[in-house]
Amino acid sequence: MKYVGGWFIITFSYFVTLYLSAVTGFLIFPETEYLGNNRHRFNEENRLYVKYFVSVMMIVVPYVIAGIYVRISHYSIKEGLWISLVPVVCERVIIFLLGLLFVPRFLSGWDITSVVPFIQWKTKAFYFSYAYILSGFISVFITIGVAKIKIRK
Repeated sequence: MKYVGGWFIITFSYFVTLYLSAVTGFLIFPETEYLGNNRHRFNEENRLYVKYFVSVMMIVVPYVIAGIYVRISHYSIKEGLWISLVPVVCERVIIFLLGLLFVPRFLSGWDITSVVPFIQWKTKAFYFSYAYILSGFISVFITIGVAKIKIRK
């Protein structure tokens, strides 16, 4: 039952981080470029930069907060592992399963490898990629690393 507080903190900080990093990313790297005379040009390269920015923020920020929570709550490293590992795996599985659920409705002739590109381009989870899926374990190490930091008084 004590893990639920950590999972709630990670989930809440996940959504806050997603919103704030997406807004900040689109402010730093606008998707469209104004050409004058009410004309705009779509900038594909900036969308890629926003995707990388949001991905890094989603891998780091919620799990730094989780590491601080583990340290403040005086949980062991093993408990910190479970507090961070379960949300990492669940988040990626849930997004993938939702994409798997909706991809047959939008793509004809799809296979399992078309799910992640579909999620990137047709949903709000544009940061979701194979690299993001595999880098989830970095988040676990971030939580454990932050939880191990000794605070000097």
